[in-house]
Amino acid sequence: MTSFARALKEAWRHWPILAIAVCCSLGVAALWGANIAALFPIIQTTLNGQPLQAWNQQRIDQAQKDLAAHQTEIDDLERRLPNAAGKDQRELKLQLEVLHTQIEVDRASLKSAQWFQPIFDRYLPAKPFPTVAFIVLLVVFATALKECLMVSDDLLVAYVSQSIARDIRGRIFDKGLALDRPGFNRFGISGFAAYITQTTDMLANGITSFYGDALTEPLRIVSCLCGAMFISWRLTLASLIFAPVAAYLILYLNRKIRTLSVRILDRSVGFHHVMLEVFNNLSSVQANTMEDFERERFGVATSNMRKIAVRATLYNSLASPVTELLGMGMLCMAVIVSGYLVINQETRIFGIPMCDKPLSLPAVTVFFGMLIGAADPLRKLSGVIAGVNNGMAAANILYPLLDVQSRLVEPAHPKPLPAPHGQIEFRDVTFSYDGMQTVLQQVNLTVNLGERLAVVGPNGGGKSTLINLLCRFYDPQQGDVLLGGVSLRDVSL
Repeated sequence: MTSFARALKEAWRHWPILAIAVCCSLGVAALWGANIAALFPIIQTTLNGQPLQAWNQQRIDQAQKDLAAHQTEIDDLERRLPNAAGKDQRELKLQLEVLHTQIEVDRASLKSAQWFQPIFDRYLPAKPFPTVAFIVLLVVFATALKECLMVSDDLLVAYVSQSIARDIRGRIFDKGLALDRPGFNRFGISGFAAYITQTTDMLANGITSFYGDALTEPLRIVSCLCGAMFISWRLTLASLIFAPVAAYLILYLNRKIRTLSVRILDRSVGFHHVMLEVFNNLSSVQANTMEDFERERFGVATSNMRKIAVRATLYNSLASPVTELLGMGMLCMAVIVSGYLVINQETRIFGIPMCDKPLSLPAVTVFFGMLIGAADPLRKLSGVIAGVNNGMAAANILYPLLDVQSRLVEPAHPKPLPAPHGQIEFRDVTFSYDGMQTVLQQVNLTVNLGERLAVVGPNGGGKSTLINLLCRFYDPQQGDVLLGGVSLRDVSL
């Protein structure tokens, strides 16, 4: 997670673009919930055959009547309370608490209706059918705007993620150029090739998922759940009863997918290693008739990668049904509870209060619409989780590579080389590639300017090693290599 956080922090260098993308995501979420909420005035107008102005005025009148009636009841109970006995007094206090709650609900309803009335009078048609047509046109316009914001969000996040990918590819390439030979050989040509291509692509997709869908989809869910809670927060919480179980399953699958993503990348490096090694030395393979051996080696590498990829696909596939079951369970629970409340015109179920007033048919329809609207982005979250996990796995491989330091240290104060150089000298040089087998031991050799020297010996005798040390691809474990009397360790790389 730490490495992926570094990638996200680097992406935040483009904060103005990401800030615009976040605004686009907020706009998408708001319009997504608003389009569903637009069902309410359409259904209300269609069922009642009257414009919203008249319906809202009825809400105002009814709220004022309810306030007056509840206040009268409260005054009556307060007069009876001082003379009541212990048990009766407790019952009267409980009734007073309920009435005070209803008073608050009536005041909130009256306040919202009075706030909307001038808006309805000013902007909405005064007849039912034109009202429906006007709202439908608003929904179409809002949908078109939402799609434009979604496309803009995708493009902005893609620009940032691809910019980071380009930057990291350049840094990996620079690292390959700057590393000493042992450091480079730890990863090899195949490793650098895989990291620059596939691994960096996975990191870019992870950044896109995090700053794109990982922000947009939860905002859409929150927008719909807030709309559902506005209708009945208790009913909404009852609908989310299965959410903790689904969250646990998603977290479990999340860990599995992340582990398998790392293993896929490791196997990918092995597969690239076999492929590049064979194609770079194709003449040697064919000259020694090693085609069958290399085919088998390549088959084993790709077979191992296939096994892990199939397991990763299994866990990715399981994530989608889990989130979809959560959405379906949420909707089914809402249908059962709200259906009971509407059919029986109740406000409680099993003695548990679900709403302050019996739900109307338009309110229930919009409530269902909000839950369905929350289920769609919930289903898409499984793909987002997979993308973020792949990005985290890629970051855990790329950033340790970028943090590797070359063993060939640039001197703080490089010495200049004399011109002409005069001589090459190997002074008491001992060297080993692997720290186990010594290739050169206590070698002393001087070659003066203008001399020609042939170094002859069997394979592994150290001929190429002399040249590697002279070019400072490596430093000897003991001794020194000098050019014109100056140690190569003191010369700028």
